[in-house]
Amino acid sequence: MDAFIADRLGALHFLVPVLDRSDDALFTNADNEILQRLWAHENGLHNASFEEILLAQIEHHRTEVFYNLEVRFPSAFVRKLPGYVRKRSAGAPLPRAAPT
Repeated sequence: MDAFIADRLGALHFLVPVLDRSDDALFTNADNEILQRLWAHENGLHNASFEEILLAQIEHHRTEVFYNLEVRFPSAFVRKLPGYVRKRSAGAPLPRAAPT
């Protein structure tokens, strides 16, 4: 977290609970392959995609607010979020998913 804040590239988008390091907040960098693969390995997800890893992190934490800064996850991903995710917000535009 200190490295992200010192870098200042994304620091403006951090929510107060993340900055306060609240136990109620989960921060992950979904496009950091090393971080995501390490979490996946520690949680038994050895061949999971980035999308599967992020969904597992959300489920593990029982996230109620999903604040997304990553354009890699389109609206189709947002539709897969568990029902207990009550708020969805994007700091970066979510690309439209192709109709299914």
